[in-house]
Amino acid sequence: TAPYCWGCALEIRYCRTCQKLLEPQDFQPNPKLEVVMQNLSLPCRWEGCTTSQVDIRSHEAYCPFRLLNCPYSDNCGIIPFNQLEEHKQICGHRFIPCPLGCDFQCPMNDMHEHVLNECDQRKVKCSN
Repeated sequence: TAPYCWGCALEIRYCRTCQKLLEPQDFQPNPKLEVVMQNLSLPCRWEGCTTSQVDIRSHEAYCPFRLLNCPYSDNCGIIPFNQLEEHKQICGHRFIPCPLGCDFQCPMNDMHEHVLNECDQRKVKCSN
């Protein structure tokens, strides 16, 4: 049996000593450990966050430093939540409407090509 509190036991898959796959029946309640864990202030796992608190799991779910995927493309990688709004403004994968007023929308990275060569509203030189 492993001496973990129930909160950790739900997340641990393998024994840290022998690497055996752990099943729920492998865990025994440890009341003394439960009391210690309930009163222990733990640091947040997200880089840049200096918060420590007893209910760290609740904090980490909403931590401003938690990492998220770009909502527009997996190619951007992961972004800290506190930088997401800034990233959304500059993300080249974000769809934007044509600035010339046609109904076309495309990723910001592709809009220059649309405006120069494809848009029906673009200015073209008269051949006369």
